Amino acid sequence: MLVVTVADFGRVFATSVEVEAAARDAAEFAANDYVSNPPPGDGSVPLSAPAPMGDPDYYDALHLKAAKVVCKELRDLPNTIYQSSDDSCQGMPIILVCVHDSADPHCAVQPFNGSPTYPNDCTDFVPPPHTDQVDSGGTDERPRRWVEVKVCYHFTSLTQIPWLPWTDLWVQRTRQFDIPCYFAPGTTDCG
Repeated sequence: MLVVTVADFGRVFATSVEVEAAARDAAEFAANDYVSNPPPGDGSVPLSAPAPMGDPDYYDALHLKAAKVVCKELRDLPNTIYQSSDDSCQGMPIILVCVHDSADPHCAVQPFNGSPTYPNDCTDFVPPPHTDQVDSGGTDERPRRWVEVKVCYHFTSLTQIPWLPWTDLWVQRTRQFDIPCYFAPGTTDCG
């Protein structure tokens, strides 16, 4: 019993690392995709200014791409319901994506799990991502654009002993990634 308990604790730790990496990778992927394929009408707007009116189809596609990164990276976890045909997952893990550029019309509207709501156990999803784009980031008072990805995964232990704190656990991670300016360093647009 002691060996199984230690193994379960190791599984919790490994799952936490995987969920964190998936959230980070999805946020980075979406930020880079945003730069390589900016929102419609955004070509003349500097990244230091709010984006123009958001196109729901553009943001839906970007959210879906980020969610697919999470699904693909977590496909080997036991509770993940992964569809290899389109790299999606239904039910688990639960994913929220928000592009903080003042134009994303669907920040935190619904998770990418096939349902319009998410479990109460996903406490990191409340409050939802704020949709304003301005974030000072410390001493820099310029607004910036960034992507936020929230992932919630239901971990089920091997032991199912009620007094162990990790027998029924929701692993949650939130990661953010700035929309990069490496394509034009030192310009007025990027600071």
